[in-house]
Amino acid sequence: GVKNVVAILGWKATNEQIQKLKDKGYKHVISALDNDTCGIQGSKYLENYFVVTRFQFPSGIKDPGDMDKEMFKKANS
Repeated sequence: GVKNVVAILGWKATNEQIQKLKDKGYKHVISALDNDTCGIQGSKYLENYFVVTRFQFPSGIKDPGDMDKEMFKKANS
């Protein structure tokens, strides 16, 4: 049910992925990369190109795949 979602399939967006987002006019992204060191580094990397809001994971959750629908709704509100 979430619109305008992109999966980068790794911890760091490629130059081609970044360019595609910029070509579509995106200036702000919400990063839900894993809640670990690599995910945090990947989010910081995106800050070189976009305004980045980091997704606020519930305590003890590493990635959105660990969340059920109800947890995801609460995190988005």
